[in-house]
Amino acid sequence: MFRNKHKKVGMSAEAALSQALSKPLLYVLDHGESPNELRQDYQTVFRGQTDVSIARAELELTKAFQSLAFLSNASITSLPTLTALSLPKAAVPLFWTIHSLLQEEHQTLGLDNPIHHRNHDARLLYKQLVQLDLPVWYNQSVSEIALDKIPDQVHFPPEHPIPGKMYRHYPYGIKDRGHFYYPVTNYFSMLFADREQELITLLSDLGATKIVIESVNNDGLTSEAVRHRKVFEYGARPPASLGTINVKGYHWLTYEPTWQSVVNERFRGLSSIEFEFDMDVMGLLKSQIRSIDQLMPELDSMTPPHNYKETLCNEVIKTRCVQVQFG
Repeated sequence: MFRNKHKKVGMSAEAALSQALSKPLLYVLDHGESPNELRQDYQTVFRGQTDVSIARAELELTKAFQSLAFLSNASITSLPTLTALSLPKAAVPLFWTIHSLLQEEHQTLGLDNPIHHRNHDARLLYKQLVQLDLPVWYNQSVSEIALDKIPDQVHFPPEHPIPGKMYRHYPYGIKDRGHFYYPVTNYFSMLFADREQELITLLSDLGATKIVIESVNNDGLTSEAVRHRKVFEYGARPPASLGTINVKGYHWLTYEPTWQSVVNERFRGLSSIEFEFDMDVMGLLKSQIRSIDQLMPELDSMTPPHNYKETLCNEVIKTRCVQVQFG
């Protein structure tokens, strides 16, 4: 599934591997790009400025936001991408809220002076933005490596790595399979696909005769449910085959309590079950959504819907309903 074996020059493979694995993020240097250039960009964004006057706050907030170098290679409109970047704790909800403000989303109706309120909010957000120590984040979280120095033990999805892109390490090590890096722009969706495939294999090995996986939200099936619906049907297998299951052979099973319950109950004669799983990993996305929901109401010019958190969860965390029948 993965590729990319590169001839190494200069740095030894062992040294390059140690550098690549020392931090959660890996930045593949662009052609002709020198190490530390991005860090220098972060340090010059605000040029020592810690506050702005209310008359030009929104303009300055827009300029500062657009000047953050790494946002040009990431998606500020994608909460999973921002979360995958391992940004400082307050950064993701702050970036998301700034983007919403600048895009004029969830504007409060009936304000006596909307521009004044927007500038007031922009100033508050600007002051929070300059408090983020992005150089420290970069030094602690990002390893830089040239394309021709990537060790053989480091793997990427097909068509990767791409110079100038950021990657995040697979969350759990896999013994004897090397080390995997996924692009931050697809990190959670790739892990989601990986988990779904393992779940299907696990249920099949447990003797499932029919597996149905479809998209849901809090109100039931979504309009896209038909397009995201998957059905797998198998012939009945003898119960004795259950004794051959090696639960240690499933990578994600250790981190999925619901799946563990399915395994335990199956060995006790479980004949059918229905449960859900979603795109979130380790509660990272849910935590960011809670923080966003707490930050937005602090602003005068923005009033998100009362069910904003639930709506955002439905949009970002792709929940799946799993229905299983066993032979």
